[in-house]
Amino acid sequence: MSPGYYARLKDDFIKGNIIALGTDGTGDISKLSDDEIRDIYRKSYNVRDTFYLQLIQFLREFKINDKVLLYGKKSILALGTIKGSYKFNNKLEYPHTRSTEWDLTFEFYEFPISCLDIKLQKKLMHNRTIVDLSDEEWNEIEYYKPTENS
Repeated sequence: MSPGYYARLKDDFIKGNIIALGTDGTGDISKLSDDEIRDIYRKSYNVRDTFYLQLIQFLREFKINDKVLLYGKKSILALGTIKGSYKFNNKLEYPHTRSTEWDLTFEFYEFPISCLDIKLQKKLMHNRTIVDLSDEEWNEIEYYKPTENS
């Protein structure tokens, strides 16, 4: 997951033990259907883009014990595990949250994406908040991760 534009919320995610998505205009989506999420998102933001699909994925497809990473500025910033179900917290800038346990954290450029296979680099540098990774891609990240925790 990307912790905001230029990874600006990296420290908030790590200190708060969360991953999160923006779109505060939608409110709590936990009891909404996929169509309701789409309609509320499009009405709130007056756009026809597909970011609402990431909200649905965050709500429905992310599971407790799934692996997660934070990335940005051409670096992997943290590796962890999802520990909680979806929660809406309107006190946060990115109010759609899931609790997360961070196993390893890294300073910017300590774990550069450039050490990974070019296909994985491109995938992580794609302008998207949520990026799905295969088991093989996770294995590659595990192989190249720095050995000491920051």
